[in-house]
Amino acid sequence: MKNAIVTILIPTWNNRDQLIQCLNSIRRTALGDGLVQVIVINNGEKQSLDDLKIHSDWLTILTLGKNLGWEGGLKLGLQHVDSEFVMFLNDDILIPDSSVGWIQKMLQHFVHKEVGAVGPTSNVVMGQQNMGFMPDKMIVQTSFLIGFCMMIRKSTLIKVGGVDDSLPGGDDLDLSIRLDDKGYILLIDRNVFIYHYGFQTGNRLHGDSMKKNGWNNYASTERTNFGLIRKHGFRRWYECLSGIMHTKIMPTYLQERTDTEGEIICSMVKGEVVYEFGCGATKTVPEAIGFDIVPKGHHIDTISNVLSVADECFDVTKPFPDRIRLCNVIIARHILEHCIDSVKTLKNWKKVLRANGKLIIAVPNQDFFNTIPVNIEHVHAFTPLSLQSLLEEVGFTDIRITDAKNGVSFIAEATNI
Repeated sequence: MKNAIVTILIPTWNNRDQLIQCLNSIRRTALGDGLVQVIVINNGEKQSLDDLKIHSDWLTILTLGKNLGWEGGLKLGLQHVDSEFVMFLNDDILIPDSSVGWIQKMLQHFVHKEVGAVGPTSNVVMGQQNMGFMPDKMIVQTSFLIGFCMMIRKSTLIKVGGVDDSLPGGDDLDLSIRLDDKGYILLIDRNVFIYHYGFQTGNRLHGDSMKKNGWNNYASTERTNFGLIRKHGFRRWYECLSGIMHTKIMPTYLQERTDTEGEIICSMVKGEVVYEFGCGATKTVPEAIGFDIVPKGHHIDTISNVLSVADECFDVTKPFPDRIRLCNVIIARHILEHCIDSVKTLKNWKKVLRANGKLIIAVPNQDFFNTIPVNIEHVHAFTPLSLQSLLEEVGFTDIRITDAKNGVSFIAEATNI
């Protein structure tokens, strides 16, 4: 599939049953037409996967007739990638239904240019990605990511030198070090859990860790460590495994951030009757009358299970009942990009706004990044110019655009006529 946003590379060696399970779980949970394409690099026997080509609209199988190994398979697969993002994925994983939308959840972090790679949490994985690690945040900065599932921008991968297939293992640690050396940060999104059977191909090829020269035994681990030390030096190898990150300051993305968008909107609002549509768990203006589809006091599962503060339980894309009086100001933060019929929605909003009343809208800025894939509920993208044209078409005037100063969104302020 040409022009997918993410290409998933899966090297495999005679692991047909788990590969099929993996592919089916991808197809079931990676929502969005044209979002992903999958390239399977078949390191195993010829013809063993030919019948899977029935899914050729999103699946490509490269059959080699020889085993290039994990790193060699990735390097070959990368030659066929034309998408902006690439993901390395083991064939012995299963994406559970609870992680539906996992691609978008991982993609959203790349709106911040300092993010180099993103990985999920799992049951069989070392370091902070392991489900046994229990931080107090759902997004965790780490010094290394494991390659069983890692998403990276293709241009970033090329910039740091691609995949190194000369090492005796530890290609993911090597890549993590190189990304850190270039100033990128590595993130774990604990909202995404991927089940990993673990050690499947290595054990079948080399035997388990209890056998001489077996997979993941002491000798093979030492070979990997010595290879990384020879390439990067003892100190960098130790810092990587010890969790020492070289970003000079904590990136703004992971700091306790000021809501600059909210502060700017507050400065636009005077002491009048204010409606806030899609208020969720927090009102931008405390005295506003909040509207949300989740009733007050009920959990909002999509944003970390917090409670709604809505005064009115209502779908603001629909016509308002007669009991809703006119207001002076409408605030709608990150609502319009979710509305299928944005024209009709704006017309509905216009009907409950007084003449010369003010509409304040905040939306992601398509000029900054591709805003559709970062949220499975996004159905529209806006630039300042496109939103201005839309507001003018619906009948608003005196439209002013303000950067939200967060690297993500912009604010449109318009007057009702």
